[in-house]
Amino acid sequence: MNLHKTVFSYDRKQYKDATNEQVINDFNSKWDIRISQIIKRVNENEKNSIYRILKNKRYEEYIELLKQLKIVTPFPQELLNKMNRVYISGKSLADHFKDWTTRSECYSMSVALSLLFLDKFIINKAQLKMPLITFEHQWLEYNGYVYDTTHHLIFPREIYYSLYCPENVHTLTNDEIDKIKNDIFNKIEVKPTNKR
Repeated sequence: MNLHKTVFSYDRKQYKDATNEQVINDFNSKWDIRISQIIKRVNENEKNSIYRILKNKRYEEYIELLKQLKIVTPFPQELLNKMNRVYISGKSLADHFKDWTTRSECYSMSVALSLLFLDKFIINKAQLKMPLITFEHQWLEYNGYVYDTTHHLIFPREIYYSLYCPENVHTLTNDEIDKIKNDIFNKIEVKPTNKR
């Protein structure tokens, strides 16, 4: 019994006339069958842990499907280019993205990213739940979308909240954002572009 088996593969040709909702319903149907088949075969003591492993695999596949359907998207190149102007401790935000040194640095990275948005953004902090872990996280929201610097992905807000089930959501105040910007270990600043 392979708990990490891929259950759903999205093939554009197979689903050429299907809506995103129909594809997602098919995904859920196949996963429900897979989980029920495996849970029936394990003893009572293992059911809870096996179920959590299966939920985690389903979760990973679901995010991949959302990316293939272009519901969840990578950061656009235009925004990545603008990141060359923002520096954290002397290294550009663009370089942090290239090196994936944004991981485990969501507090400073989300604030650094905010410098590329003029206004109407918010930065939220909360406890997020994944099938196998719960963790503290911070992200930027703008115009109904979540910009997650850890995953380098943009999610529609309702999708992000349904995936991660944030608890105790706190929206950072301007003072809290300024404190992170001016942290002596991770000073965040915008440098002017050298246009001639």
